[in-house]
Amino acid sequence: MEISVARTRKTVVINPDSPNARLAQAIQELKVTQAELGRRTKVGSPYVNDVLRGRRSISEPFAEYLQSEFGINKIWLRYGEGPMFWRFSPSASVKGAVAGFGLAQLPLLDRPCDGNSQENEAWLGSTHPVPLSLANPSASDRHRYVLRIAGYGTSGEIRDGDLVLVENAGGFSSDELACRLCVVATAGIGKIRRIAEPKDRLEIWGRCIGILWRGLH
Repeated sequence: MEISVARTRKTVVINPDSPNARLAQAIQELKVTQAELGRRTKVGSPYVNDVLRGRRSISEPFAEYLQSEFGINKIWLRYGEGPMFWRFSPSASVKGAVAGFGLAQLPLLDRPCDGNSQENEAWLGSTHPVPLSLANPSASDRHRYVLRIAGYGTSGEIRDGDLVLVENAGGFSSDELACRLCVVATAGIGKIRRIAEPKDRLEIWGRCIGILWRGLH
């Protein structure tokens, strides 16, 4: 069955097996408005409307935001393969691979935390795919998660909108933290800073492994 959408005097025919049609299915499942979708994915509701009407294709940045913000599986969206959503409960292991793609889902947080991010109130259940080679912590008492940068002071190479991989600081030695990009707390304010030597006045929450996604600027 084909979906026909009126467009002025023309008719745009949307293939029901297209990414556009699959996005419409996901939006229906999520019960989210086009305005909310456009705002959180930074493309605006007119762009979303054009995609749903078949006037535009789904760009790679838009697909990335749909996955990170709403859990819509980018592989399913593009090719119809795998589950519609990536959803993991707090008790689920984030080390499990997504079958066939060599990925693991790590907790996605909007603010840094210490300890196990899955047990922290800062985690609201969202996840982000990470290559398996980057997903596992370097020691059993550490945990890795994805941090969305928004308003934190940074080293200059990390900016608002970026998604970075963070490993919690449990058990790090001074030598391991020296000259690294570290997530620190100064008077309760989270920052990412390059530190030459940890100071007693800094509460170090973790170290930045690298940038997973460069946001739209």
